[in-house]
Amino acid sequence: MEFIQNIWRLLGVPLNRALDLLGVDVGPWGWVHTAAKVAILFLCVVVVGSIARAAIRSVWRAFRSDPLTPLDDVHALQQHRAAIEAGQRLDEPVAPREGAVALLRKQGRYGELGETYLAAARPREAARWFLKAGDRKRAAQALAQGGRAARAARMMMRDGEYALAGAFYTADGAHRAAAKAYRLAGDLASAAHALSMAHRFREAMEAYQEYFNRTTDPLERQLETGRRCIDLLEAPKVAAKAPADTLAALYLAIGKRYERANRPADAAKLYALAGVPTSTKAP
Repeated sequence: MEFIQNIWRLLGVPLNRALDLLGVDVGPWGWVHTAAKVAILFLCVVVVGSIARAAIRSVWRAFRSDPLTPLDDVHALQQHRAAIEAGQRLDEPVAPREGAVALLRKQGRYGELGETYLAAARPREAARWFLKAGDRKRAAQALAQGGRAARAARMMMRDGEYALAGAFYTADGAHRAAAKAYRLAGDLASAAHALSMAHRFREAMEAYQEYFNRTTDPLERQLETGRRCIDLLEAPKVAAKAPADTLAALYLAIGKRYERANRPADAAKLYALAGVPTSTKAP
């Protein structure tokens, strides 16, 4: 109690000195003097409390914070992503630390946030940041990586990215939808293969015929498509039911590609299957 009384008296010292210097006499208004001391006490408590709170926060951060600064944290995650892109296998994904996330959000670097979450093997969260950054293609790729390939495909269909949509539909096992997307993209070879995967064999053969009649692809791509077509034609269900003229036309078209590739033995086998006993070299 005596301590409090001493504090109360001390508060009056600067106040009394100020009143003497100003030549002010509160006279009968003693309550003004008391109110002034209460105000001084309140200000002292506020100032001391603010200083104490700041000190406590500094100590708390020193004990709980990561030794890396936010900038170092971002740099570490960028190095992790670079290692992944270089093909290095890492035992554990690097989790995005709060410091890095807060910094990237504050600076509006949403695309880098998306890459950060991808490096941490959290593709669905990465997709949200890519969308916020306006990078719908990268967001779709993240969604597909996170097991939502169908949603990614629908996004790309709306954006007119038909080839990418076809790849996502294929990853989701929706081969008929993939074939439609590839057709819209003008990729008849992939459309034909998707139709064969969907067991739409007649449509697949028609698509292969259209491809070989119209293609201007490099020869290597044509040979790859030819190999896929042969796999289809040799399937028991197709070989037994496909029209003979369709089979002959496809074997002949593929044989011409093998002959252009200077593989006469393979070309001769295909010509024989097409019912053409001699070389029919394509122009």
